Amino acid sequence: MQAGEGKLTLVVIGVGLIGGSFALALKRAGKVGRVIGVGRSAANLERAIELGVIDEASHSAADAVFATDSHLPHLQAFAIADLIEIG
Repeated sequence: MQAGEGKLTLVVIGVGLIGGSFALALKRAGKVGRVIGVGRSAANLERAIELGVIDEASHSAADAVFATDSHLPHLQAFAIADLIEIG
């Protein structure tokens, strides 16, 4: 069984402080199995992989979202709670 198999795959559009922190928290809590990060900067995406924040990188939000169960667009922090229930 591969890491994250049977759990949700999350797309995070924007792997900066908010998106990256949110993705890492969900991974550590066991709420998602795999995270695909979407961004413009290859260096930022590579660093997010190195830090274990994301498992895959993409420059195309459409391609990444199509392949996943849920996604997190870059949002203001107060709006995130209205979108998902962490549990």
